[in-house]
Amino acid sequence: MGSIGRLFALVTLISVSAAAGASQHLSARSATQSNCPDQHLLIKDLLASRSTRQPNGSSQMGSPWIPLDALLIRTPEQRRDFMLRSIEQQLESRHSTIDLRELDRVLGAMRQIDREEFLPRNERAAAYLPLSLDIGFCQTLSDPYIIALMLSVADIGPHANVLDVGTGSGYQAAILSRLAMHVQSLEIVPQLASEARKRLRHLGFLNVDVELADGYAGWPPRAPFDVIIVAAGSTAIPQPLLDQLKPGGRLIMPVGRTSL
Repeated sequence: MGSIGRLFALVTLISVSAAAGASQHLSARSATQSNCPDQHLLIKDLLASRSTRQPNGSSQMGSPWIPLDALLIRTPEQRRDFMLRSIEQQLESRHSTIDLRELDRVLGAMRQIDREEFLPRNERAAAYLPLSLDIGFCQTLSDPYIIALMLSVADIGPHANVLDVGTGSGYQAAILSRLAMHVQSLEIVPQLASEARKRLRHLGFLNVDVELADGYAGWPPRAPFDVIIVAAGSTAIPQPLLDQLKPGGRLIMPVGRTSL
């Protein structure tokens, strides 16, 4: 089924530069990698970025600009609500063609899930800030804005069979589980795959199966898929993923060159 003409392909709607932190080819991810760049942003850095805000929303130091209110909210529930309101406002203002009903479904699913449960203890204080956060093994949990954007445009029906490429800590798979009938999630780092599988089962996301695999090869035993979501970017669309889409299926991934 390799013909792109048979697909409602949405593979280029998200630029790789917008999906910072998710631009590495999955096959290149290594559990033995030890010299990871420091991706942490401290609260003091976020506050400092406010004084040098640039028109594009970033600071001179490259940090995201974050409203002071987001740093002062105390309870996880309030932080989550603030995060979701911010995502909704940004998506509606930046993407005028986005389906608001699908956005509401995705944000509703995200509201049911504690993001901090999918982070190491030392990252949990920043769970609801608009940041990619370290989950170990040189991998990150994507910015929630990017996750909401990708899932909203995927148009995931309640009976959908979904392939989630790049499980990470399992947060996106958990959201997908609330939107779809079944989620097949693939992770190439053995430790992350094992931890995510246990975490998702423990938290009750029983319609998610996590397998240790190179996601760019897809997962033929569960194919064909209504939707394929790829967390990591590439300069080309992997043919095996196209082959495993149903006619009319949607493949959502960052595509293009990047210096990141």
